[in-house]
Amino acid sequence: MSADVKLTLAVLVAAATIMILNETSLSVALPAIMAEYQVPATIVQWLLTGFMLTMAVVIPTTGFVIERFTTRQVFITACLLFIVGTVAAALAPAFIFLLAGRVVQAAGTALVIPLLMTVTMTLVPRQRRGSVMGIIAIVISVAPALGPTVGGAIVNSMTWHWVFWLMVPLIALVLLGGWWKLRNVGENRNVPLDILSFFLSAFAFGGLIYALSSIESMLAGEGTVALIILAIGVVSLVLFVMRQLQLGKQDKAFLDLRPFAIRNFTLAVSVILVSFGAMLGFATVLPIYLQTSLGVTALVTGLVVMPGGVLQAIMSPFVGRLFDSYGPFPLAIPGAILMLAGVGSMILLNEHSAVWMVICMHVSFSVG
Repeated sequence: MSADVKLTLAVLVAAATIMILNETSLSVALPAIMAEYQVPATIVQWLLTGFMLTMAVVIPTTGFVIERFTTRQVFITACLLFIVGTVAAALAPAFIFLLAGRVVQAAGTALVIPLLMTVTMTLVPRQRRGSVMGIIAIVISVAPALGPTVGGAIVNSMTWHWVFWLMVPLIALVLLGGWWKLRNVGENRNVPLDILSFFLSAFAFGGLIYALSSIESMLAGEGTVALIILAIGVVSLVLFVMRQLQLGKQDKAFLDLRPFAIRNFTLAVSVILVSFGAMLGFATVLPIYLQTSLGVTALVTGLVVMPGGVLQAIMSPFVGRLFDSYGPFPLAIPGAILMLAGVGSMILLNEHSAVWMVICMHVSFSVG
């Protein structure tokens, strides 16, 4: 790869690393936020769920955005949104303002992640994609794993507000680097925005994410609103898919769903969906369990997940090279078994469990 390509990918990877790191570093601060704003766990979890909900609404629009605007324009907009949201969250005088800041942060993050993937697929030759994606996997998987370690160190020595403040200069430096050196990739088209598809995607993905986050109240028989939103989400999703398939025949789809006709692609996306769900579940639940049930500090909470994150960082580039040489099958099966072992063993945990058991379970899942 040329120096320009490497620099372009480096800038995008750096931005994605900071944004994802910020997403999961907040998890260890949730107990402190609950105490400061006097809100229960069911409310504070919206700092994570709201982030995901916003990404679910924004990400479907990135196909249009990346085609319509230049790489530099999308990147600079994403970084500015993230900075504004981060400062707003750090200064939040009440929980609602903190949540609003997280929503703005999520909008910026939702632009950078697809941009990174699109630029990688465009610039990297097919025979080297496994190796490069292995390096990018460090961002996707290691940043969430190391986030609690970073957050734990910050909360242990300062207030949770510094989880946000320390991200501002980092993303500002990346923004300046991108402004100076980032190159535009691909050609832009003046594609029309299908307004109906936009609203259908917002109701579909937003409704489904909201309903999933409210599953506890639905099981308790108190989720009438959540059930209504779930129904709206399902109907909207069906209509959205039908419209995209229709527009795809004219090459005008808001989100081109035709790749899902390829069996291996659909299977791979499904596996990644489940894996990400489990990973984010770990990131949300483990800090609360460790601090409230086992009584460890925020710093120890972060250190518990660090071994798994370090192993991911070490293994990801090698796994990418193995993919280039042998394909996905020899990697997918042992990976799935290790993930299942890590997740399944979590049911054995209780208020008397040893910390080393949690570390072993997390390492198994992380390696998988």
